This record gives sequence, C-alpha cells and structure tokens, in this order.
Amino acid sequence: MNVRIYNTGNNPTPKYKHDGDAGFDLHCNEDILIIPASTVLVDVGFRIDIPYGYEGQLRLRSSYAKKGIIIPNAPGTIDHGYKGPVMVPLYNLTHSPIEIHKGERFCQMVINEIPYVSLKSVNKDEF
Repeated sequence: MNVRIYNTGNNPTPKYKHDGDAGFDLHCNEDILIIPASTVLVDVGFRIDIPYGYEGQLRLRSSYAKKGIIIPNAPGTIDHGYKGPVMVPLYNLTHSPIEIHKGERFCQMVINEIPYVSLKSVNKDEF
C-alpha cells in the first residue's frame, strides 16, 4: 500500500527504522519544553493521506514514556478524512520540565485497517 506524505518541515520524510517494524518514526519539528502537569501539541512536520478504510495511530516511543511523558488520548487516531498537519499531544507527568529537541524521534505512527460495522439500536429486552 502506498501512503502519500507531504513533508512541511525540515525533518526527513518519515520512514520505518527496520524492516518489519509496526510503526514509522516521527520527528519533532521544533524545540519544545513541556512544563510539569501540562500538555503541548508537537508538530511533526508533515501531512498524511490515510487511505479510506484505514487509520493512523500515534504511539509514543518507550524511551520517552520512561521519561514521564504520555500521549493523553493514546493511541491518538488520524482518520482517513483528516488532511491537516499532524500534531501529537504530549503531557508531562513529572515535577520537572522536559525538553524535546528538533529532529528527535519521539513517537511512531502505525497504519491499521479499520473494519466498518453497522450499529443497530435495540431496546433493553433485545440486548
């Protein structure tokens, strides 16, 4: 499957680090400082055209989770219809500021197929 990526930053176009990896690496597009107990949106410097029937999931790299950072809505989802800049929300769980520098690989995107289901409303007796 081919997925179109429009690189809007100065980082390399996202790619898989190793053959067989589930996700491709995303780089921070700017220097950021995450103060304790706060959330920032991190620009990764690209837009992506997710094919119909698929989603892109944003997942933090484990080395950053060990620092006390989380993606508050993890895994974050990029839907097929979204064509805007990819931004990753990061929350600092620690009592100290955390820096992420421009160009650092801090998260990954995994492309998954999404089954479409029909939802049927039922009453209590049918449930």
